[in-house]
Amino acid sequence: MLMSSVIGHRGARALVAENTLASIRRVAELGGRWVELDVQLSRDGVPFLFHDDQLAPLTGQTGRVGDYDAHQLEQMQVIHGAQPAQPLASLAQALNLCIELGLGLNLELKSDGVQQGAKTLEVCWPMMRDRPELALVVSSFDPEALVLARRLCPAVPRSCLFEALPKNWREQVDQVAARAIHLDAESLQAEQVAQIKQLGLEVYCYTVNSLERGLELRKWGVQGIFTDAPQLFLDAPEWRSLRLQAFGG
Repeated sequence: MLMSSVIGHRGARALVAENTLASIRRVAELGGRWVELDVQLSRDGVPFLFHDDQLAPLTGQTGRVGDYDAHQLEQMQVIHGAQPAQPLASLAQALNLCIELGLGLNLELKSDGVQQGAKTLEVCWPMMRDRPELALVVSSFDPEALVLARRLCPAVPRSCLFEALPKNWREQVDQVAARAIHLDAESLQAEQVAQIKQLGLEVYCYTVNSLERGLELRKWGVQGIFTDAPQLFLDAPEWRSLRLQAFGG
């Protein structure tokens, strides 16, 4: 397996402000071994952890990550209900913490009409290259980002991200030499899992917060799930996994 069977989605998002150092720490405290995080670039080209296109819902600030310089982003905090707000985290901080805690990292390269996953990878790769002890998988909805990853860092496993499995998924997988496919659990069907696994690929699903649905996916052959609530699964014996190999077992 590329990753463990339970992966903290944006950290432990149900418990702590997402994509923050506190959220990463909570995954480790719960006994998780892998975490999924999202990365975007500041206006001056510094990678920060953030998922959404707009800052407002999570920080109260207007605009996007790319509208601010790094020193401005460092002053912002991510809100999570009544829980204490947490500072935005840089990628460098997150990489160091994952190494310290012994966590594997699935890094999603965000891409939209403004931010481009390939550009983000160009900036992030030197940081990741300088930390060879980190167990790492890169994923993206942006095929150009994964094509660049194949050339720039071929030893790092790549995963294609889809909401629903497209008709040309085999061509996309071949183009980037992907090792896995990440799919929305809501749209996934058992026969699709079988088709993917016939090609020797692994299947991971997001975002699974129900034990019942998770067990159904496991019966279909899904290797792992991304969850906002890793404690639900890590407390269940059938989901415990300490596999940390970055490049397959």
